[in-house]
Amino acid sequence: AVIGQAIKGMRDRFIVATKVGYRFSEKTGFLVKAMPLLKRALRPFKGARRFAASMRNNAHDSNLITQDFSAAYLVAAVDNSLRRLGMDYVDILYLHDAPAGYETSEGLFDALSLIQRSGKVRYFGISAEHDDALKTACSNPLLRLVQTDLHPSRSRSTFSSIEDAGRGVVVNKVFSRGQEEAVSAFAQRHGVTVRQALLGYALRQPFVASVLTGTTNREHLSENIASIRMA
Repeated sequence: AVIGQAIKGMRDRFIVATKVGYRFSEKTGFLVKAMPLLKRALRPFKGARRFAASMRNNAHDSNLITQDFSAAYLVAAVDNSLRRLGMDYVDILYLHDAPAGYETSEGLFDALSLIQRSGKVRYFGISAEHDDALKTACSNPLLRLVQTDLHPSRSRSTFSSIEDAGRGVVVNKVFSRGQEEAVSAFAQRHGVTVRQALLGYALRQPFVASVLTGTTNREHLSENIASIRMA
């Protein structure tokens, strides 16, 4: 509801995106609420990101968090999201962490068409790391965007197919490979920080429509702004 309150009265000036595809059990309610506080508390400690990721993985393995791309769930999830946001529609809806084979979910694309015709969502996309899942966006006219990670060591072949199909690419986890020696060496040679090198790499790719960055402090924000100016 914070986003809805913040842009109330000027909704048309913003692009609002959200994701669907996960079910949370009652037991995960506390975890979901506590995670932002836990991340903040662990931030100064080395390995904090890995610890948070292991907690998410354990929740998946214990079936506390499950994926659901059924038609009934998607329709209900969109309505619930709009109610929480206090909005009539969102601009983009991503299928969150879509696994390979997700497109076989019965009634999935019929449900997306229904949601779009109702005016509740303008465009659909998928958020995934697997190339097989990303490539499904190339052939399905409902899926107009893909959200995935991008770094210098990732193959460009999948992105070429996505670009040829006229789909937009939104990059996430742009800093996930910051420990690689090649990235550190490149940053040192060019007199920039590792964050600036990684963000600059993503921004310079012609197929990238937007880059999502996690900004946890002012120093990171300043680095991100400098990367945009250098790109």
